[in-house]
Formats: sequence, structure tokens, C-alpha cells
Amino acid sequence: MIAIEPIIQPGHESYVHHMVLYECHIPEDVVEAAGATTADWFQRHINQEGQPCYSPNMPAEWSFCLATNAWAWAVGSEGERLPDHTGMPLGEKYGGATYFMLETHYDNPAYHAPLVDNSGLRIKYTDQLRTYDTGMLLIGSEVNFLQFIPPRQDL
Repeated sequence: MIAIEPIIQPGHESYVHHMVLYECHIPEDVVEAAGATTADWFQRHINQEGQPCYSPNMPAEWSFCLATNAWAWAVGSEGERLPDHTGMPLGEKYGGATYFMLETHYDNPAYHAPLVDNSGLRIKYTDQLRTYDTGMLLIGSEVNFLQFIPPRQDL
């Protein structure tokens, strides 16, 4: 993988805030214990409608996708392209992922409804092996529910 470009549905430019593309990796011990391949876990979700993240309807196996960010896009970016001598491996047999999950975040403070969005990312790749493999390094603190203080608390 050498680049991503945002594909924002016309008319939804003000709603699509950012997107995160995650690699989906089933831990080797889980694959062995289940006697199933990565394809067995994820192939059935191809061409299915998405689900709200972190909801009861989110398939349990999608939790295997949340550990490794492959790419991210945010408002104002026209996309990202790696230098010509680097690339992100695609496919498990090459050290990369075969399946990916796209998480899209929206900004709709006026609650305009109904909104059905078909925005996404265009992934660019090459069959020419690059000199160096690349990845994403996340540093800092991840925001989670333990960091929120409910409203009207006496502190």
C-alpha cells in the first residue's frame, strides 16, 4: 500500500470528520484454537452493511481489528502518499493484513437526518516491492470512557 485518498460523498463534506483504517489480525493462538483461518473470520462480512462501532451489533471478531491503525484521514487532508522507497505490506503472507476495517467519524451537531453516507478511502498499491516497509506509530494517551467526568459532578 502506498497511498490513500478520501472519497467523500458529494453533499457530505461537512459531516465526514475523519476516518481510521485498521488492519485486522487474528492472533495465532486464536486461529489455532478455533481451527479457522483469517478468511473464515472476516470473509463473511465482505459486501455487508457496516455497523455502529462499539455497539452490541458490532461483530465480536471486529475487535481483532482495533489494535493496529494502518492509515488515518481527517478533514482538510487530500490524502497521504508514502515516499517512493517505502510501502506498507499487504497480505498476511507478506507481513501485512489481508482484511481491513474502516471506522468513519461524523460531525452532525444539528442532527440532520436521515443521513446515509457512502464516503470512504481509495487505497493505492503497487506490485513493485519497495525497499522499506512502513507502519504507523501511535504515541500519547488514547481517549476512553474512563477519562470522562459525567456532567454536574461535585468535584
